[in-house]
Amino acid sequence: MTLNKKIHQKAVQAGVCGDYADMLLRAGSKRTLVDMFLLSGSADFCIGKGILDADILREFKGEPYLRGKNIYIDENVTLHNARRVFLLGKTYAHLHYDDGSEARHEVFVGAEAEADIYADNWAVVFVKNGGGRVHTNVSNNAIVL
Repeated sequence: MTLNKKIHQKAVQAGVCGDYADMLLRAGSKRTLVDMFLLSGSADFCIGKGILDADILREFKGEPYLRGKNIYIDENVTLHNARRVFLLGKTYAHLHYDDGSEARHEVFVGAEAEADIYADNWAVVFVKNGGGRVHTNVSNNAIVL
């Protein structure tokens, strides 16, 4: 079964509307699927409903496009002031934010992932935790929500 068909089947089981589910079958590449799920704002729903489970996510592992979008699967990473980050699979991340309140940062932590987040100097970091482990260290008026 193709990756598109696997995701389509899980989407239908999760109650995704027919038109959107059918778009999955027509997605021409893994890059298109990533854009549809992770970058469109539906990552919480898709991962929370099991549409993108660990096995499916690992089929994307190694795609160069992912790193350019700060999407990491089964990796160890260190990032500084990254705007939007997805930590999926067995990923460990050391994230440091110190660029003030002018920037908004989002971190999605999947079920098997772990993040150490250091926020300083008025930085604002929003964490969406999909069941992973998150450790925070906050100083100098920064905030992690």
